[in-house]
Amino acid sequence: MAAGQNRVYGCRRRVLLGILRPRGPGRQSVQAFPQYGRNARSCYDPTALVSNASGSPHVEPLFPYDEWHDNVDRLAAEYLRNEPFPHIHLEGFLKPAVARRVLEEFPDPTSPAWREYKHFNENKLGMTRRDLFPSAVGALIDEFNSPQFVLWLSKLTCIPGLMADPSLEGGGMHQSTRNGFLNIHADFTMHHHHRDYI
Repeated sequence: MAAGQNRVYGCRRRVLLGILRPRGPGRQSVQAFPQYGRNARSCYDPTALVSNASGSPHVEPLFPYDEWHDNVDRLAAEYLRNEPFPHIHLEGFLKPAVARRVLEEFPDPTSPAWREYKHFNENKLGMTRRDLFPSAVGALIDEFNSPQFVLWLSKLTCIPGLMADPSLEGGGMHQSTRNGFLNIHADFTMHHHHRDYI
């Protein structure tokens, strides 16, 4: 899932979430929950959110929950209505200062920490090792994998039981340089290293 995208000097830089859609016994897909179907009017319970990721009212979260949680009911309905498949564009998803700091710290394509993905479906760079992330990027990805954000995302998409993937399999940081690409594709239906995640 893309969390943010910026075009800078011909490069596309993206921070991706390691969020898993639950499947298997006890973790039904959205099709198993007719109340969350495409015609659903609401799936949001505002009492489920807390003040911020740490639970402390004095810590400013990197994601502006206060700006998004009041509208998640309307946004979930929009997400479900959009064609040809459920999706949503969230203008101003992050506060400008947070997005700017992440962009400033985003590693240059020449960094040896990047892993090259060269395949007929892709030509890009990726990095999933959390210990190699710059501080602002790491903090934002940690926020995106926090219980509060995953719950908010679950409410937005009407997919119950989403869980974070701390290993960031397929997530983390990715970027494409000139002539880079990532073809339209379906993601894996299972985790490569944690078979119990499905």
